Parts: sequence; structure tokens; C-alpha cells
Amino acid sequence: YFKCVLPVFTNDGLPSPPLLDERGFGLSHYAANIRVLGPNKSLRLEDIHDGTSNTLLVGEVNANFKPWGYPVNWRDPARGINRSPQGFGGPPSAGGAYFSMADGSVRFVSERITPEALRALSTPNGGEEIDGSVLGSPR
Repeated sequence: YFKCVLPVFTNDGLPSPPLLDERGFGLSHYAANIRVLGPNKSLRLEDIHDGTSNTLLVGEVNANFKPWGYPVNWRDPARGINRSPQGFGGPPSAGGAYFSMADGSVRFVSERITPEALRALSTPNGGEEIDGSVLGSPR
């Protein structure tokens, strides 16, 4: 089953992204936020004190793809958007990336977001104030 390409895990906006790894496993063009879904995490929605609409859960990636069934497909959003092959990023011309928030909405986050605002959106319990203008409209 893991050698299947699942369209729900692929991003049609990327120019010619690989769909299979060297072993034939279907790749995902998305990754989880390590600060929410990373190792030794067992958060419930009520444990996200910064607010589910202010917490990044899953986002687009444009390099170093992992198979969709890989159990540790996570990255740190605080590394920046479109700044590192190990970070999050959307299509080259998009200027940012789409993220699913912990409340289920999908928002665009610009690659020009300040490091402080991105770090605040990355943590589920940091207690930071979030200026709603740093996020695009829900999709």
C-alpha cells in the first residue's frame, strides 16, 4: 500500500515534483509541525492554549520529500518558509506556503513573515500574541 501515490498527499502547484522515492514509496508534499505532532507529543485540542486557529499543524514542502506513510515526516516551521530544503515551502513563485491550522482551516503564510510571528504560530503553548494580519484568509 505504501508504494501507492495518493493524490491527496501531492501538490499540483509544484513544478514536476517527484511522486516516488528511490524505493518506490509514494511521496508526500506535506509535513507536520514538529512542535505539535513531533516526537513524544500527545496533545489534545484543549491542550493547544495558543488557540487552534493560531497554531500551524501541517504545511506544504517543496524539497526533501518523505513517503506519505513515513512516521516521522515533520519539520520545524520556525526555520522559515522557502529558506531551507529541510523546512516548509510552497511552489517557487507562490511567495509562501499553505498550512492547515489546528482548527482545520487552511491559511497562506508569506515567506516574508517575521521570525517572531512564525515562531509564535509554530508553538501550541507559547503564550505569544498573534496579529491576525500575518495569515491569509481561510480557504
